[in-house]
Amino acid sequence: NNLPGVIFHSHRDAGLALPAQGVDTSDFAPPGADIIKTFHNVESIVLTMMNRSLDKAPVNERRHMYYEHMRYWIGVFKKYRPEMIVFPVEPHSIYDYIVYELAKHFSIPTLCFNETRASDRLLYMNDFRKGSRRLAEEIEKNKRRTFTLEDLSPDLRQYYTKRAVTEPDKTPSYVGFLQNKYSLSRRLSSAKILKSIREGTFLTKAYNFLFVEKDLGLVVKSLVMFSYRFRPNLTKEYARVQSTPDVGKKFVYAALQVQPERSTSPMGDMFVDQILVLETLAYALPKDWIIYVKEHPLQWVRIGINYSSSRYRGYYERIAKIPNVRLIPVETNSYELMKNAQTVVTVAGAPGWEAILHLKPAIVFGNPWYKDCPGVFRANDVDSCRSALKAVAEGFRVEQKGVISYLKSLDNATIHGYFAVSNEKASALNRRENMQSIMSVVLAEVNKKRV
Repeated sequence: NNLPGVIFHSHRDAGLALPAQGVDTSDFAPPGADIIKTFHNVESIVLTMMNRSLDKAPVNERRHMYYEHMRYWIGVFKKYRPEMIVFPVEPHSIYDYIVYELAKHFSIPTLCFNETRASDRLLYMNDFRKGSRRLAEEIEKNKRRTFTLEDLSPDLRQYYTKRAVTEPDKTPSYVGFLQNKYSLSRRLSSAKILKSIREGTFLTKAYNFLFVEKDLGLVVKSLVMFSYRFRPNLTKEYARVQSTPDVGKKFVYAALQVQPERSTSPMGDMFVDQILVLETLAYALPKDWIIYVKEHPLQWVRIGINYSSSRYRGYYERIAKIPNVRLIPVETNSYELMKNAQTVVTVAGAPGWEAILHLKPAIVFGNPWYKDCPGVFRANDVDSCRSALKAVAEGFRVEQKGVISYLKSLDNATIHGYFAVSNEKASALNRRENMQSIMSVVLAEVNKKRV
């Protein structure tokens, strides 16, 4: 915090629309009607992002918080006049998404990254909705060329072989990482308790654990969450409406995504409403087909089983009432579903990419990094969805050579690196090398080189 000329703004304060220390906001004016109207779509997306930090807040409170963010960040832009803004991932916190959209409005260059989780490959782009320009150029250059696995770099070759051939039904490593991360047992392990006793830090850590971390502490919150098991909750509602799938029928596999999360907000825009996705899909569905919907295995682990803004009371019941839609048990094997489905549907999640790796067509409603891979259909309404389903019904098949060609383009358009700890093990880079790899792209952009 002692670097000269640098203003640090904590994530917590920024999320609450509190100014950074030392920033005088006395002359920051509230947003006017014109700017609010200009950013009406941004406001809609931000209100859904607030499901994370302001879950119980009414719409009017959320809207005023949004106006506070706009007042502050417009003031910052006018006062400090940034020349470029860098985001480690697609902006999905309230404040960094507002900063991103303001940058676009004021024609300020932006740079953001995407951890593809294909090995340790990082895509970089100036506009997360348009995607990587470098990747688009590689795809265009390679569209008439044929590649084999041997043409890929060793890490991508190994990644493809593992995910598509040798261990196709294995849960991705990051899922296990997150399940462990959010487990109470990990936080209360006897080894950690004994270590803190030996170090003489047990009482301090216990106090922080109970009363500082995560509001009242993870233990208190866990006890509250445990009490939900004895009253109406998400798991009970889901169990009431679920049914066993019949994989012998023609079906579409629609995998729900964890919410709130960037893969739907902002990556899905209005399709952050996954029920809207299912209603659109059902309206366009070929005769005698059905839709199997499965909740994400991490939804109840990360967010809990109590009703929330993301999964409100009646959420699963509403899904179950959509014609030809069936909610199926969460423990149903996703690989078996994908293998037997006609197509896999997601907003912008990993199931679409997993489907493509296994030569199964995917339909996406959002802006995932793999959206331009052959075999991915993009939908945004009934007509585009019906067109995609029609192609699948008429025998469309994903060809391996197209996937390999896309991976070759990805090979050339990405750098090695990582931001999330969960992806560090997939990389051969140490942390210093990782930083240097990422900064090479940032500096190239600063120097106005093409990225």
